[in-house]
Amino acid sequence: MYVCVCHAVKEAEIKAAVESGCGDLSALGKSLGVGTRCGLCRCEAQSIIDHMNRHGFENMSVLEYGAKEVSAPMPA
Repeated sequence: MYVCVCHAVKEAEIKAAVESGCGDLSALGKSLGVGTRCGLCRCEAQSIIDHMNRHGFENMSVLEYGAKEVSAPMPA
């Protein structure tokens, strides 16, 4: 799944960069360009970083954890 559309960066690329030592959004921006153009991907990219730091580097999809961590509840 694409996380950063501006730079065509996929979730797997972000995970690989985090595993290689990109431990924050600034490092991802320098390495992959994530969050350096329109910025709409920053929240999702940060969610991936946070999840990997909390739960290790298991292979979970953004769809499994991203919506729970970054989305507000739907109004009634």
